[in-house]
Amino acid sequence: MRNLCYMAKNKKDSNPSEDEILNLIEAFKYFDKTTTSLNQAYRKLETKIDDLRLELEDKNRQLTGSMVEANRAKTFLTLILENMSSGVVVVDPSGVITVFNKVAGEITGYEPDSAVGRPYIDLLYDSEKPELNLINTLKSEKPIYRKEKNITTKAGEIKPIVFSSSVVLDEKEDLLGAVEIFEDQLKSNYCRKKSAATKPWLNWGKWPPVSLMKSGIP
Repeated sequence: MRNLCYMAKNKKDSNPSEDEILNLIEAFKYFDKTTTSLNQAYRKLETKIDDLRLELEDKNRQLTGSMVEANRAKTFLTLILENMSSGVVVVDPSGVITVFNKVAGEITGYEPDSAVGRPYIDLLYDSEKPELNLINTLKSEKPIYRKEKNITTKAGEIKPIVFSSSVVLDEKEDLLGAVEIFEDQLKSNYCRKKSAATKPWLNWGKWPPVSLMKSGIP
């Protein structure tokens, strides 16, 4: 009997009080409120992530388009440089060669691939007339038009050239580098003389007689 009374007393004591129930309800309310806030924050984060993903995809499309256009422009520029009859050398602001076309290689004897990345003064510097060097144009930012100077080829030959040079600026007028366009002076003079010799025949009404043309006389 005593044991039954003890068990009943313990069972009564084990029942939750009204305060405990209220505290438990408040705890559930706080948990629900916190969970709701977390869900809302998560949904906002998902929305932001989706917006960022769409923005990133748009930026990637724009970047891809820009890269395609840049590659087209680079290819176009390369075709122009390789089909020019003059040598073209471009240096960056520090005087390092960034462009060296095929004709420049033919005139100087240096392979374009081996010239790019090397300092201009190592290849084409004229110590006798330093004021005519591309490095001087780079520093002074003053263009030079159709002057003559000598360069030393890879084989050690002194070769006279006719050249023009100018700095290259961006849209903000910040210095990007300098460019030099040059021709072999001997070949240039030969071409001018040949052009001058044939020029009279180009005037209307001054074509040579048919008999001379048939005989092969120019």
